[in-house]
Amino acid sequence: MAEGEFAEIPNFADFKSGFVAILGRPNVGKSTLLNNLLGTKVASTTPKPQTTRTRILGVLHGKGYQIAFIDTPGIHDPINKLGEYLVKNAMRSLRDSDLNLFLVEAPAGFTDEDSAALQQIYEKSSAPLVLVINKIDLAPDYDEDAIVNAASQIQKPERVVSISAAKRINLDELVDTIVELLPEGPPFYDSDFITDTSYEEIVAEIIREKLIMSVYQEIPYQSAVVVEKIGPKEDNPDILHIQADIIVARPGQKVIVIGKGGSTLKKIGTLAREELEQFFGQKVFLELWVKVRENWYKSDRAIKEFGYNR
Repeated sequence: MAEGEFAEIPNFADFKSGFVAILGRPNVGKSTLLNNLLGTKVASTTPKPQTTRTRILGVLHGKGYQIAFIDTPGIHDPINKLGEYLVKNAMRSLRDSDLNLFLVEAPAGFTDEDSAALQQIYEKSSAPLVLVINKIDLAPDYDEDAIVNAASQIQKPERVVSISAAKRINLDELVDTIVELLPEGPPFYDSDFITDTSYEEIVAEIIREKLIMSVYQEIPYQSAVVVEKIGPKEDNPDILHIQADIIVARPGQKVIVIGKGGSTLKKIGTLAREELEQFFGQKVFLELWVKVRENWYKSDRAIKEFGYNR
């Protein structure tokens, strides 16, 4: 730049941007909403509670706006150390939030668990609230007034939007509502930025999602996945070699995850490999090992080591 010249300063006078926390009790569709708003998968989704364990950032870019969504673990009454960390992770997202989305389910109405979760949010955040009634496709006759009235006893929402995240119903209306309520300001991220989640974290969550869908009882809530390697296969660089450990809390759980003749582990590996190949756009050689770490979900050290403290 020649002396006396100045760089042109972008004009963001009419630009909207901000951080939006997606909150609610477990299994109300928060991660499904994030994925379908972005049009790409950045968060694991299953029908089982506590699938999301860490805060997940997903950025939506549009004409005149940028929305930085923060997907959070479900707010619940924890029964172990891991549960305590999950709730802390959700609450931590409120510190920088410009707007809070609180999701409830149309079929269930406003439950006692919803009430307890919203009370915690109200006590921690002064950000405006959008009440999002999800899964309306599953309950055509849901009572919107009853849900709104119950929520308003704790915090009166600025707006109410009824959607189906899974069916993508009214998502445009939700985005318009968010943009309306966000403050003016410049974008926080480059226009091609979607998430700050690392490849290792994405791989681990894809594997854990398939594990959750393949086993039952308490194993999904007492398991973790640690990725040990991502890189070209030594004898064929066109193939991506991924090695990961499935961590369980007891020897009996290891037997269940492996299955008779290795059948369950093979199923988990096949489902995960198929999605990983789609994600990376190349062939994947997935190597899975099952290891026991006794009662890891009760240990501060293990929880932090596995990355569930953020």
